[in-house]
Formats: sequence, structure tokens, C-alpha cells
Amino acid sequence: MKKALILLSLVLLTLNVFAQDQQWSATVAFPLAVGDYEYTGAVAFAAQYRFTTLGPVKIGASADIDYLTDTNTLASTTIKERTTLIQPRIFGELNLPVLSKFKPFLGVGYTFVNFKTKFDSGQTSDNENGLNVAIGGTYDITDILFVQLQFDITRVVIERTINSVTPFGEPLRLEDKTNFSIFKLGIGLRF
Repeated sequence: MKKALILLSLVLLTLNVFAQDQQWSATVAFPLAVGDYEYTGAVAFAAQYRFTTLGPVKIGASADIDYLTDTNTLASTTIKERTTLIQPRIFGELNLPVLSKFKPFLGVGYTFVNFKTKFDSGQTSDNENGLNVAIGGTYDITDILFVQLQFDITRVVIERTINSVTPFGEPLRLEDKTNFSIFKLGIGLRF
């Protein structure tokens, strides 16, 4: 355990020494879907790269991958859903001397959603997508370690016919035109 802590300290120190402007960062977070979709968050990963500065704003690109789960029962059928979101986006991060440790950001991008549904009599998979807006902020704990709070909202149109029947013998069809909203609380490294 002691060797692992020493090795981790050396790696973090090395990242900080060799990072010139800390243009890269990576986060791991707990996603929580809110609103119409109340999936249980499993894990979310993200990578960010800041490629230019316009005054107090650093402009960059990021990619998030979120994995969410849900289990429901409809009549006597158990439905298990696994949802994966891939979210590339462009963002702006505000860096003001007054807010030296806090960095608010706003991003716009696109979300690709893959729904995998398993139920007693079969399974289905569906892909949907839509525009995405992210707003949030990071708070620096150290020069390289930070915590992040983020809110994503994606407008999606979901139309699915599941290869199963309702208790009345009709095909099970789901159709939603809604916003897919996710809160993320995570921790990250700048390098």
C-alpha cells in the first residue's frame, strides 16, 4: 500500500512537472439521469483538450462517454435497459483571476444514444441522437486535481417497437420526444 501511494505521488508530480499549460484533462464521474428518464448512473468518463484562448476564455473540445442502467416491470414483464451516450462537443471555459480555483464552462455538441433493452421474451437495440448543451464548473483542489459538477441536456426523439407484446396481444411500442438530462459529479486530473 505504501509503495502504491509513493508511485501514485510520483506519477502525479511527473504529470504536473511536464504539463506546460495543462491543456488536457480527464474526468470520471457518477451520472444521474433526471426528468423523464430516471436511469441509475453507472459511470461517466470524459477527456477535454483546450486548443486556444480568447481573452479569459479557453476554447476546447471534449468527449464524454456515459453508461446508465434501469430495470422496470411492466405487467409481468421485467425490462432491463442499458444506455450508452457518446457526447463530442466544443466548450468554452472561463478563467478569471478573481475565480482562480473555480472554472465555469459551457459546451455545445451532439449526443449519440444507444439503448439496449432486454426483457423476458426478447431484446432490442436502438440508436437515437440529438443536440447537446452542457453547463457546469470545476473547482481546483490542487494544480492538477479538481472536482467537477456538470449538467447535460440533450433533445432526443425516441421511437421504439419492442419485439414483445402487451398483455392485450399488441406490439409493445415506445415513443418519446423529450429532453434527456443528466447531472454528473466527478473528479478529474489536468495534465
